[in-house]
Amino acid sequence: MLVLRWNASLVVLAVVAWWPVDALAAAKRPPPLADQDGCEHYRGTSSGNDPSVRLDVLICPHEDGTPNKIAGQLQWSSTLSGWNLRSIEGTRSGGDLKLRDLEITEQRPESGFRFCTIDVYSLKRAADGKLAGTYDSEDCSDHATLELTPLEPVPPSKPKEPKRPQERKADAKTPDKPESNEPPATKPEPDSTSGCSCGVAPLFMLPLFGLGRPRRRGDALN
Repeated sequence: MLVLRWNASLVVLAVVAWWPVDALAAAKRPPPLADQDGCEHYRGTSSGNDPSVRLDVLICPHEDGTPNKIAGQLQWSSTLSGWNLRSIEGTRSGGDLKLRDLEITEQRPESGFRFCTIDVYSLKRAADGKLAGTYDSEDCSDHATLELTPLEPVPPSKPKEPKRPQERKADAKTPDKPESNEPPATKPEPDSTSGCSCGVAPLFMLPLFGLGRPRRRGDALN
């Protein structure tokens, strides 16, 4: 009788070894930041202590309305050290940006790692719209470069135009009217006994026939 035995730990290791590396990396990264109205959206990489870092950045006008003052979010994700979300703020001078971390608002570090705030991001805009520069963190002794590529906004879908009715052809002949055997209608003559066109003679011009003093019996006939 043949007895098959297996080791659960070996099976797990075999599955992990077979599973695609990109799938494992995606499982450790958080969902990307969503676009926000009025904000610039960038994604890029960094060359610091962790080569697997991916950056997702939103840069918006500051809520206090100060010109050239900006704020936003920076999501830092890595398949090695974990991920975190930072609130940032700074200033804009032409195409150049100077930013810093306000705080790390959310973080999921892997075992043996910790995250530090960035003291300054110094970025310059290239002709193609990309931002490139450096960042410095004294707490983690991390000084590195980064490059961010702008995401193009999705254009709104155009509403479908309603179909226009087809124009009538200029050379189309109109159907002839059927001939009628009835005699043409004659214009009635005005009635002399009706209407307002008859003149009325003034009362003083009427002849006074049969008017006179009434006769009495016994009066002599003249």
